[in-house]
Amino acid sequence: MNGAPVHTHEYVPLGGFRYPEYRDGNYQPPQWTDTEREELDQLALARSVIVKKAMEHAWSGYEKWCWGKDELRPLSNKCNDNYGGMGTTLIDSLSTLWIMGMKNEFYKARDWVGDGLNFYNVEGGVSVFETTIRVL
Repeated sequence: MNGAPVHTHEYVPLGGFRYPEYRDGNYQPPQWTDTEREELDQLALARSVIVKKAMEHAWSGYEKWCWGKDELRPLSNKCNDNYGGMGTTLIDSLSTLWIMGMKNEFYKARDWVGDGLNFYNVEGGVSVFETTIRVL
C-alpha cells in the first residue's frame, strides 16, 4: 500500500460517532405512559391524514394531466416518458393507492395495467434499475 502507514485509530466510520446508545447493542426503547402513547397515536393519525391528502392531490394531477405516462412535471403539467412509456408512475403507485385506502383509484389504475400496458411498445432505451424498482 505505497509504503504509507495505516492509522486505524484515526478511522471514523460513516456517520461518525452519532447515536452512541446503539453501539453496544443494549439499546432499550423508551417506555411510554398511556397518556404519552395516546398523544403519539393522535399525532400519527393527524399526520397520516395530511399525507393522504397530499397523495390524493398528487394522484389527481397525474390522473388529469398524464394518465398512463411515466411522469408528471407538476409545475408545467407536462408529461415525460423517460422510462420507456410504460406508465411507470401509475404502476409504482399501485401499492400506495391500496395501502392508503384509495381503492377506486387503485382499481382504475389496475384496469389500465390490464388494458393499456404493453411491453412491446416500449419507446427508446429503458433503465434496468428504474424498471426493476418501479415496475416489476
